[in-house]
Amino acid sequence: MSTLQANINFLNKKFPHVVQSITNMKADESSVYTERVEKDEAWLEAVEGSVGSFKLIFMYGFGQGLALIDLLEKYPDRWIFVYEPNVETFYDTIEKFNFVELFQHPGFKGLAVGEEHLKMLFSSILNYMESDLAFVAHRHYLEQDSNQLYELKEEFLKYNQTFEVNQQTMNHFRVQWMQNSMYQLANVLTSPSIENLAGSLPGSTAVVVGSGPSLQQDIEWLQRMKPHALIIAAGSSIQVLAKHGIEPHLTVVMDGGEINTTIFNNPETLVAPLLITSTAYHGINPQHEGQTIYSVLRNDFVSQYCIDKPKEAFLIEPTSTVTGTAMQAAIALGAKRIIMMGQDLSFPNNQFYAEGVNHAYLPYLQMKVDEAVSNQLRVENVHGSLNTTTASFMFMKEGLEELIASCPNVQFINSTRNGAKIAGSIFMPTEDVWPLLENESMEEAAIRNLINNQKVSVQSQNIVEIRERITDTVKDFGVVKQELQALKKLLAKAQDLSRSKPLKAQQVTEQIELAWTKIVNRSWFEPVADCMIPIELSQFDKQLPVIVTEKNIVTKTRLIYVHLGELADRILNMLTEIEDIFYVSIERLEKISIA
Repeated sequence: MSTLQANINFLNKKFPHVVQSITNMKADESSVYTERVEKDEAWLEAVEGSVGSFKLIFMYGFGQGLALIDLLEKYPDRWIFVYEPNVETFYDTIEKFNFVELFQHPGFKGLAVGEEHLKMLFSSILNYMESDLAFVAHRHYLEQDSNQLYELKEEFLKYNQTFEVNQQTMNHFRVQWMQNSMYQLANVLTSPSIENLAGSLPGSTAVVVGSGPSLQQDIEWLQRMKPHALIIAAGSSIQVLAKHGIEPHLTVVMDGGEINTTIFNNPETLVAPLLITSTAYHGINPQHEGQTIYSVLRNDFVSQYCIDKPKEAFLIEPTSTVTGTAMQAAIALGAKRIIMMGQDLSFPNNQFYAEGVNHAYLPYLQMKVDEAVSNQLRVENVHGSLNTTTASFMFMKEGLEELIASCPNVQFINSTRNGAKIAGSIFMPTEDVWPLLENESMEEAAIRNLINNQKVSVQSQNIVEIRERITDTVKDFGVVKQELQALKKLLAKAQDLSRSKPLKAQQVTEQIELAWTKIVNRSWFEPVADCMIPIELSQFDKQLPVIVTEKNIVTKTRLIYVHLGELADRILNMLTEIEDIFYVSIERLEKISIA
């Protein structure tokens, strides 16, 4: 076996995403730098000041792995995460040197090669980071451009803010999102999916309508465009369209909260066919039965577990705004041109929504605008001047820009007259867009016809298998509850033995590890726990570096008793909390009529 293949085989086990980065790669000698063979004592001394007592170390640069080996030797009780920006350099290195032993080192916890997986590495670090992170750079990158490490640290801190907001959001809506996924299952299994309809409208143009204030100026153009382009209402924008008597071809529902009952309380908002994501609020009732498309999002691991399909089987990636979901739906249907309308992502003229959006409390909206003005956060608009915005809008903007960058074969036109400039799109006022569309055509009932022509086969065996899978899962909740109670007794026993019988305490600690591994290796555990207790899991993961590297058995067993004991209690509460949700889902599946 070649050195390269040996390295790739092990990378596939520990860092499979790295293998994706180097697939079909060829070494580029011009990008390779040589690392000194002797230990770089001066560099290690400089690193010491940055590392201090921090348990986690971020290393910028892999090189030929020698500096990393020295770092692991100097800090055997730390966890090190490595980012190598140059894919060609990394490929050349693993082609020449065998790193299997290095990759196996327990302190080598994370690796990203190339910018594509940098945020994945950030996320991995944040799952373990309790206080702060030491940043060090390979000598090569320090000498090449010392500012790179500073810029990377700033990027990490920015990502950390977003990560924390996302975790808080997930925690706030955890029960609601679990209900949505489980209660929607029966509808998902008996309705057409966006995957079923993929490619049905090849080469079409789609107008994705948001609810920003700029939409007001283009309502008449929107009505004129309908016979020529696929009109998709993103979330609350359907209220504006309903007010003006415009029925879109499709309305996309993504929000997981009860606010949807207010957005869709007018029957006119439910006339058009709906695309409902699996985590959207389960209380939305389409006006016309059989006029709904469902989409399992790629981050809805609960639905994927129940249906027993991998995320790769689904097309729609999660986004921070329903506009991103609507754009992906259009692309899945075959659209090659996306026109964005009403995506202001800011407050032009200090307005929040277009007229007709009435689901939000007006004083609250004004308060948000006033806060944004006082915070003085600005974003460049399509005219080159600045609009007041918020961190949330900026996050949405970045998400849309990432989506646009991932779709190089689709043309994106931003026709939001006064909104934020969106990278990757061309600003073009609607009157200038019109000549591009006037010779194209789109049927009035384009989506309705697709749905009607899509015969959803409800297979009894499939429904029974899914229902039994969920039933078995609920039964296993009871088994795990018993295992958790037994685990808690082991935790107390290990702590009691640690002072008088350290060897026996160590043996009990090993029993604890086996018992815990058995619990978390359940196929349902990760999707369910990540949805229900993301913060608690993150808090426990942040303690792991301390627990794993602790040598004193008394301290180690105390840490395990406190932190794993708290997590065990939270899991027990979680299982009690979700049992009824799973039973309701089973009841809904039992009501499915099978032809």
